Amino acid sequence: MLLLSSFGFRISTSVPILFVNFLLILKADDDFQVQLVQILIRHGDRTPMRSFPTDQWKNAWPEGFGQLTKLGIQQAYSTGDYLRILYGVLINNTYNSETLHVQSTDTNRALMSASATLAGFLPPQGRQIWKKNLKWQPVPVHTMPEKHDYILAISQECPNYNKIYHELMKSPETLDINLKYKDLYKFLTDKTGMNVTHFNNASDIYDTLMAEQTHNLTLPDWVNKTILADLKNTQILYEIWPVKTLALRRLYGGPLVGEIVKNMQTSISDKTDQHKIYIFSAHDTTITCLLSALEVFDPQIPPYCSMVVVELVEKQRSYFVNLLYRNDTHHVPYELTLKGCSNPCPLDQFVTLTASVIPKDIQSECYGVV
Repeated sequence: MLLLSSFGFRISTSVPILFVNFLLILKADDDFQVQLVQILIRHGDRTPMRSFPTDQWKNAWPEGFGQLTKLGIQQAYSTGDYLRILYGVLINNTYNSETLHVQSTDTNRALMSASATLAGFLPPQGRQIWKKNLKWQPVPVHTMPEKHDYILAISQECPNYNKIYHELMKSPETLDINLKYKDLYKFLTDKTGMNVTHFNNASDIYDTLMAEQTHNLTLPDWVNKTILADLKNTQILYEIWPVKTLALRRLYGGPLVGEIVKNMQTSISDKTDQHKIYIFSAHDTTITCLLSALEVFDPQIPPYCSMVVVELVEKQRSYFVNLLYRNDTHHVPYELTLKGCSNPCPLDQFVTLTASVIPKDIQSECYGVV
């Protein structure tokens, strides 16, 4: 049995009611139609990015540091399965290069997560089945070297960004924060063998401990709830500081906003453009940057496979932007509302509100005179 959602999608009644409620979240008005969906997803669970000298589990990661785990593969696959329920109908649950585009940062964990997500999102059907009983088909994932990737990457080359960020790290506000945590830094230096002098160092330790805890490895006896809470705060600072000012957000987050706006405008103006879904596979920092650029970031660490969804919807020849965030793989997305707009936000108003954060020429803004 099928139900007709507010977007005109037909949904099986076997789908959990929470999914149906999500599809009705926009408005109880069947005049809205989704024209384009753009989805930014953090990669799945990974191994620690690095270890520390006294870490007893430094050799516990056969995949290597910063690599996708089996749990991460499962998370990404489940995310794809979830997206198929929500948006598969937009492309008839079939791969077509003209309707789907997938882009990833040039890191193993993001590329592998994209592939696992696509395995859940687009199992072959009908003529696309190429091997009996194998519910998988290859779907291309596009990438580019990180140093040239201004849209998604976490380490692109941008001298002016680095200059502004380094000035921020020497600012009185940053120095005050590091002074606040000086006792924590000394404690961590003694216990880990690392020279911990600022919150970026401390956040590295938090990342390692959280990975070990997730994989049921015994934490050091010096770790307690208070230490973990303080370390989590340093991780949040690590997330916030790279996009703390408008100047930083224009260079790190702004290009992705610009790409999203461009794709929506192209979908409307170019009648030959058939894209219905864009999927971006990236990192927690990418999500932080996007949400900060849109000024809707709640200072929390984006979990594995969290995602930001930007829907372009049409009603009576007028276009709106519906902004959603799923920060828990066990719950449906919730709506985000831009300052000065409703949700859904009229597209022209969305463009106006985001214009200040979008660089006109990222190369010149990265390499020109500040």
